[in-house]
Amino acid sequence: QSHYPGVSSATPFAIDAQYTFGGEFSEVDVLEIYNFNNPYIGRDFYLNVAGRKNANDDVIKNPIEIMRDIIVNELGYDESIIDEDSYSTAFADNSDISFAFSITEEIDSKDQLEDLARFTLCYPHFNNLGVLLFPVIKKSYSYADYQDAFIINANDVIDYKFSKTKSEHSYSKITFKYAYDYILEDYQQTWYSQDSLILTDQEMDYLGYETQDDNILEVECPYLVYHSDSDIPA
Repeated sequence: QSHYPGVSSATPFAIDAQYTFGGEFSEVDVLEIYNFNNPYIGRDFYLNVAGRKNANDDVIKNPIEIMRDIIVNELGYDESIIDEDSYSTAFADNSDISFAFSITEEIDSKDQLEDLARFTLCYPHFNNLGVLLFPVIKKSYSYADYQDAFIINANDVIDYKFSKTKSEHSYSKITFKYAYDYILEDYQQTWYSQDSLILTDQEMDYLGYETQDDNILEVECPYLVYHSDSDIPA
């Protein structure tokens, strides 16, 4: 009788061994056949882990800090390539978004970082000098932002155009699924835009919609586990 290694509560299982001896007297060949009646073989295993931690031994939940940790500690980039000013701003502007997730399949690091950024207010990228920037889109802007803005000279603009958003991309309702369960392989929570964002009758008429269900956008976020309304990326 033995216990499955590493599982203290495992059910004991028996090992049946059959030995066949053959060959000349000067040598002995041993054929060992084992029949493992182990209920844990072939099963999926799941870990309950705290996750990434920063220098203060705090679990990393801010998505901007998560991306930095991946870039530095997993991809091997030096801290010096990060623009600290834009990083600090992005960290503060995304402090109300809390991520917790696992990567269960191999994925390209660029694709992973882009997907993480898709659910934040930040679009990190390298500039032509190789510096990693973390620019953000604010939820709202003030006159102070206008005063601090960088003015682009009209003579420096090569080309520009304006276009109207297609009506099929103007949604009447949003369904946001989150809190992904890796065992059930499904989302456990759903946020509906009608709880806080409702189109007016004038907006509905302008878009050509008759009901709030005419054009629903469904979004799935495997990174967000729990939220307040402010956690839902705009």
